[in-house]
Amino acid sequence: MIQGFSATDACPVLHAEHVHRLVAWLCSEPWRYGLSMNLRIAGVLVVLLCGCGAFRRPVGKVKEQPYRSQSILEADSPSLVVEIDYLEGHAPSPVSVRLLGRRLALYTDKPEGIRIHVDDEIPAKRWDGKRSTMRALVEAHAEPPSGNVGYIYLMYLPGFRNYRGLSFQPRKLSKRFNHPLAFVYPGRLRGRLWVTRQRQESSVVVHEVGHLMGLVSHPEHYVDGHCTNSWCLMYDGLDARSVVLHSLPTLFWGYLPTRFCRACRRDLWPDGKLPGRKKADRAKVHIESSAP
Repeated sequence: MIQGFSATDACPVLHAEHVHRLVAWLCSEPWRYGLSMNLRIAGVLVVLLCGCGAFRRPVGKVKEQPYRSQSILEADSPSLVVEIDYLEGHAPSPVSVRLLGRRLALYTDKPEGIRIHVDDEIPAKRWDGKRSTMRALVEAHAEPPSGNVGYIYLMYLPGFRNYRGLSFQPRKLSKRFNHPLAFVYPGRLRGRLWVTRQRQESSVVVHEVGHLMGLVSHPEHYVDGHCTNSWCLMYDGLDARSVVLHSLPTLFWGYLPTRFCRACRRDLWPDGKLPGRKKADRAKVHIESSAP
């Protein structure tokens, strides 16, 4: 499966009630025309593959402009700094950091460039699995830049409850920290065959940064802060729909979504024109590390 492929880009969206009717018809009516059970099963699978990318119903019609992070997205803050700290033994993989840089270059307008700095290694003994400790570590280690600069803070920790990642808008985790931040929990990721931990980590980190950009806040395609399109990176985790849609691509190619669907892209840039489509824009990403 081609990365970035969106079900809504390729075919009409089938809502749940339409799919239920089609499945019922395929299981009952075709016998009149002499269709075998194998053909009925094949028909059901075709319906599922075409339509189950949009089973989840969105909240409703848009009433106000969806939230967008101006400092992360817009050229008013001409550069962007991403600081990454991590607990000892849980450093971010170079693969996920490079992918994050490419996605930021694609989705943000930063004429003076993007700098990703893998910074402090935090001693393992400082982590006890508590939310209060997460807040204390952020306040102790984050070093926001001064001036008109976009800023994202990321921290890698072993795990917190059952989450693979968590994101917080400014002042949501700590009243003293007025910047967007996210956590990635590599200890919750388990590699299976081609679906390596690095691939999973890459999806998780871009997903959480997508939340920091403002996704998903448009009532026409979100439920509980996530996209209703299960081809989209901003879809909410693993369920029956995503299993059906991604089973073959994941089994044979280790595919995991790493791009936003068309609806999410238009939430970020309503005209649909991504600022980083040119290779020259992607070359403005600089990755540096203070790691030992």
